[in-house]
Amino acid sequence: FLEMWGVVHAVAENGQEALNLMQKENFDAILMDLHMPVMDGYEATRQIRESGNPVHIMALTANDDFNSEKELKEKGFDSFTLKPIDTKELYKKLKALLLKKNSSTNKD
Repeated sequence: FLEMWGVVHAVAENGQEALNLMQKENFDAILMDLHMPVMDGYEATRQIRESGNPVHIMALTANDDFNSEKELKEKGFDSFTLKPIDTKELYKKLKALLLKKNSSTNKD
């Protein structure tokens, strides 16, 4: 479905691969699965934030294994969506994240 929206994307099988991709390319947003092998989404997001990268990160999870959206924001996520993914909801959230990024970039 990302292709239908004209989204250029890369796929990482785990958090370590995501970090490796981040070193090679700049991304406008990341859809970060919370539960991945090798390194989970929480740790990958922590390391991305520690590096100072302001990329918008949306958490993806099959269950609501967090207490609140506030908890996810405290862990460095900008938004979240539950799996199975509702593509209309994901589209709206991604659009909002990218508009937020563009408006903050234009202020600089």
